[in-house]
Amino acid sequence: MKLVVILALTIGCCVTVSGQALSNRQLAHLKLSAAERRELIKRLQLFVEYEKTQAYDKQFELLAKHHLANLLHMHVNKESYVKFKQQTEAAAGKVLELRVKDIKRMAEHEGGFEFNVLLKLQKDGRVYSDTPIFAGYLVNGAWYFSMLYIN
Repeated sequence: MKLVVILALTIGCCVTVSGQALSNRQLAHLKLSAAERRELIKRLQLFVEYEKTQAYDKQFELLAKHHLANLLHMHVNKESYVKFKQQTEAAAGKVLELRVKDIKRMAEHEGGFEFNVLLKLQKDGRVYSDTPIFAGYLVNGAWYFSMLYIN
């Protein structure tokens, strides 16, 4: 069974995300301003915290809503997102860790970034990993993200 899970967030200095530190050095090749890097890291940290604590109503504020709506072919509001996330966690398990391995600019989308991400999930007592499709969008100085993985 394939399960499509879409998550999104607003992400950009040095912060630890589930045991992994993202540094300015790691982000230097993206040619972002210092403020954009700080915001990227801050928002990523929030997204992961909200994911782990099932604070999906708060996570909704970090969501690239247009991208999620296009992928799901439906209007996305806070209530539908929270319900979707609860169903997703029931099917795929709880996210234990999100590790960013690399970030690259998207050639086809100005302000878009591809993230090479490794997820560690737990379901029914078993821990497993998944490599989702993770994208970030820098819009008017703010970062919005979406994550898609197939289980």
